[in-house]
Amino acid sequence: MVDIDFASVAPITIVIDGPSGAGKTWLANYLASTWPRNRRVEILHMDDVYPGWDGLVAGSQLVSDLLVNQRALSRPVSWQRYDWEKESLTEWMRIPPDVDLIVEGCGALTAGSAAVAQLSIWINADEVRRKARALGRGGESFDEHWDNWDAQFVNFIKIHNPQRLASLVVRQER
Repeated sequence: MVDIDFASVAPITIVIDGPSGAGKTWLANYLASTWPRNRRVEILHMDDVYPGWDGLVAGSQLVSDLLVNQRALSRPVSWQRYDWEKESLTEWMRIPPDVDLIVEGCGALTAGSAAVAQLSIWINADEVRRKARALGRGGESFDEHWDNWDAQFVNFIKIHNPQRLASLVVRQER
């Protein structure tokens, strides 16, 4: 079990990565729902950062830069949210430097983000189960983009080897 001493670490950064449909968002939401009441936590979803269906690498680099160049220097983490319907950047988002942060999504775990995080998690699941879960989400046209997205993620893994960077590896069994 990984134990974080909340009294001695401020602010806390957790990075959760893994393939689509593995359970990253669920885990991030669960962690946030069980967070100590005397601390504020926010979730940065990579889906708000990717600049479209071809943007895994760009989103990953942006988050790594945000964490290394802003979060590690106790500056607010600021980025422009991507609107998938308008296919453009929209409002600016900001997370204060004193707030605990959970970053979740494909491409979140790089050497840069691992260096800043107190906990880095790699979560995986059976490919058939993940694909069914990811494509079963409402409101997305993920099915027509699955192969391209998965190819980007496979390339990301070859370059960054995020499983090796993780301080905790989880296999989703449900």
